[in-house]
Amino acid sequence: MGIRTRKNTLISALKMRALASKMTPEQVATFEQMYRRARSPEEQDEVTKVIDVHLNGWKTGTDAWSRILQAEDGRDFLSDDDDEDSPALKAALARSQVFLGRKPG
Repeated sequence: MGIRTRKNTLISALKMRALASKMTPEQVATFEQMYRRARSPEEQDEVTKVIDVHLNGWKTGTDAWSRILQAEDGRDFLSDDDDEDSPALKAALARSQVFLGRKPG
């Protein structure tokens, strides 16, 4: 398969993925332009990886938005140990507690 044929196939696949994932026309135009500028199969593969991260990166991401989407998808992100509060933060939270009633004792 020639580079031009491969490029046109990838652009067609992009348009089908865009319909399936409800990408905006601006996103589709940007990725299509990236494919059109790619001069080698390796560059085309890089664009494909960027599209995959754009569409599915939330599944493995550790940022807050990815975690929210993972929770909506049924993944238990609260079980990770990296969400544990540091000892200094725990101590600061304990000092900042407000009691509205009488202190026992």
